[in-house]
Amino acid sequence: KDLMMMEWRVPPERREEVRTKLDGILAGKAAAFKDAPPEAGPFPLIIHLPGYNGSPTDYPLFEYLAGRGYVVAVLPNMGAEKRDIDDERLSLEVQARDMDFVLATMRGYPFVDAESVGASGMSWGGMSNILFAERNSRVAAVVTLDGAITMPEELGLIESLPGYAHKKFRAAFLQLMTTPEEAKFRPKDTRFFNALLYSDALMVQFSGVDHDEYAVGGLRLRNASETDPARVDALEGFARTIIRYTAEFFDAHLKNKAEAKSFLNNAPEANGIPAGLVKRRASKSANPPPPGRDDFSRLVREKGIAAAARTFEAAEAVDPDLAGMMTSSLLGPLYMEAFQAGKNEEALEICRFWARRMPKEPGPYFSMARIYGKTGQKEEAVRCYEKILELVPEGRSAESARKALEELKKK
Repeated sequence: KDLMMMEWRVPPERREEVRTKLDGILAGKAAAFKDAPPEAGPFPLIIHLPGYNGSPTDYPLFEYLAGRGYVVAVLPNMGAEKRDIDDERLSLEVQARDMDFVLATMRGYPFVDAESVGASGMSWGGMSNILFAERNSRVAAVVTLDGAITMPEELGLIESLPGYAHKKFRAAFLQLMTTPEEAKFRPKDTRFFNALLYSDALMVQFSGVDHDEYAVGGLRLRNASETDPARVDALEGFARTIIRYTAEFFDAHLKNKAEAKSFLNNAPEANGIPAGLVKRRASKSANPPPPGRDDFSRLVREKGIAAAARTFEAAEAVDPDLAGMMTSSLLGPLYMEAFQAGKNEEALEICRFWARRMPKEPGPYFSMARIYGKTGQKEEAVRCYEKILELVPEGRSAESARKALEELKKK
């Protein structure tokens, strides 16, 4: 208790008063049973990671979620080599892997539905859980409580990790945070939320609260040092609000509950949230996930290059970086597969798409010339070889094109 009061900067003359309040709070009865037998389930799993060096003490949140039909697994926020965070960048990796370990362990319990997984995290835990979810497709929904993913310096750490990119994140996302203009603990940056392309995401910004107040476990104890009863009521109302938002979000995305989706879509006042507590909210809908190389190849085989090209170019309009997926190593084998199957027109369409995507590449023109040669279209084949010489007037490709032109002209 003395350590708590030192942390809260309670002046010496008030410590006896605050100690008495703490005694009353700690003597209170809880509506919970130790070692209660679990229901049969299976139930969705929530994995929670607390803030920097934190222990999992947000019991009001955990118990509320458990009462709503979730298994809640919590773990401490630790460093790479010791209990406290030592190397911050490496600790992000360690914590994400700790969450992987928890998921693997919880899958062994018969009352856990390990195919329906959510993650929550406060402060630093609200960035490690992003990394965990970005790498684990089982995680369907993520909540951050004033997470470090909203802080510019911390964002730089996760952005520096090999292979990480915000747009790879696919889970549904709820970002609960203090407004940028009122943030005292750290400056705010919403670039993670803004960068999301394939996530159903909701951001709710709160007014009149600061970072530590998102750790709801210690809120009632901290309130013992408050002198303003109205402030105590406001903070407890805030705690109930973020717990409710978290539960409704998981109900919407892990249990597909219509009433929970309505809650998330409603104006805050319509949900009984005190006027002025929510300063602003923003939402975005997920774009269809982009096709990978295997997806594109399957589309070509099943629906043809025209349909596959339309699908790819629609995805590329959302994320221009997808352009790098189109390479000769992808399109060349697809052309050859169609050509060898006698599908000459489809093979030509693949080559035209190939040439459109890589206008300086001679490969598609060699392939088109081969098709035209097979089908007796000499003039078209000549034009293809001339195009190759225009693109690469010197070198092995040019020599091959000149030799092929000479042979065509002899026929």
